[in-house]
Amino acid sequence: MLAAAYELGGIRAMFRLPALASALGLVAVYAVAVRATRRPWAALVAPALLGASLPLLYVSRNTYSEPFTLVPLWAAVLALSMFHRRPRMGLAVLGGALLGSTVCVRVDALLYVALAVPLAGVSMSVAAPSPVRAARRRGWFAAAVAALCLLYTSDAADDMQCVDLGGRR
Repeated sequence: MLAAAYELGGIRAMFRLPALASALGLVAVYAVAVRATRRPWAALVAPALLGASLPLLYVSRNTYSEPFTLVPLWAAVLALSMFHRRPRMGLAVLGGALLGSTVCVRVDALLYVALAVPLAGVSMSVAAPSPVRAARRRGWFAAAVAALCLLYTSDAADDMQCVDLGGRR
């Protein structure tokens, strides 16, 4: 992303892109906070505290990859929390794909994917009616498949010598 920003807008665009990614990440944090609190004014506290924190300010003013992780990670949390309330397969796949795409941005984001496993268990266990529980199981399975597919493709892209991606050697 930074290389594309440099090619399109020069060095100024390249150094502005992490700040824009941080801003989008803070919007995603706000969306999750609104969904959790149901009070838009109270939900402003979470992105305000995160946006004013020194680590985020530091990484947003330089070309680190942390700001680019905020967007898919919090968007995945939003999609999976929406799936928890209304078990729809599309939300589960979207959440899994977004969660898996965080590993495409940062290699240590595998920890975030690993933390989703206990959350999936809690989500399935609190569903009282049997059809809702079955829908959540299918949805979490679809989310896991989507995340694993993205994990595999990001690993395959890193290791072009060992993985055959279409018959080329």
